[in-house]
Amino acid sequence: MELHINRPFAITAALMFVVAAAWLQPDIKDFLLVHPWWRAFVVALPPLILTVVGMIVQWRQAAKVDALQEMANDQQADANRLRKEANELTREVSDLHEERNLHLEQIAANTKKESTQAEKNVATLRKYVGARASVTDNIAHQPTTPIVAEINEQDIVALFTPYGSGSQAYCVNVYAGDLEITEIPEGGCAMRLSVIKRHGAVVNLGQITRWEDRSLPAATPKFDMGQMAYNLSLIH
Repeated sequence: MELHINRPFAITAALMFVVAAAWLQPDIKDFLLVHPWWRAFVVALPPLILTVVGMIVQWRQAAKVDALQEMANDQQADANRLRKEANELTREVSDLHEERNLHLEQIAANTKKESTQAEKNVATLRKYVGARASVTDNIAHQPTTPIVAEINEQDIVALFTPYGSGSQAYCVNVYAGDLEITEIPEGGCAMRLSVIKRHGAVVNLGQITRWEDRSLPAATPKFDMGQMAYNLSLIH
């Protein structure tokens, strides 16, 4: 293992060794004993050497501290510069994200599909599910007041007339796009509907008074001559 020795310490040790060796020489020792001022000088020499060496060491350490402080200041300046650049890059990235979002919103707005008439009608009719409507049917040629019972996923509107309004309950299905809607109450009804074209045939539902009972046995239609004539009137 390589041994590293501090240079000032080595110099001090060497000087003290020289002084000690000189003191051990008889001639030098006799001379110093005869001349007291030399003896005082020799006695004072080691502390003087230690003081000088200490000052040199302190000066060198102060120089190192100054150099390290200067290096630390340079590194701090570099860190501040890098931090500033990072903040600028963060702002640029944020601006790019905002610009991208604006472009995406613009693209979405430009490619947004315009609602069809059926979709517009469904949006309106959903407010009136369960309410009666004054209906003019271009096939029946007579106003009726069915209940807007249901709107399915295919935008088919079920107009339900319960038992009591006729000899049997029945349902007329209409595609939402084949309806004209007027949101004006009439005769106790929440709105007015004009059926341009039906969707399928009339569905007879027996003697039920609620749309929720359409799956019960009571919904089985009972055919008689009077009902057949009534159905024919609805068709023609």
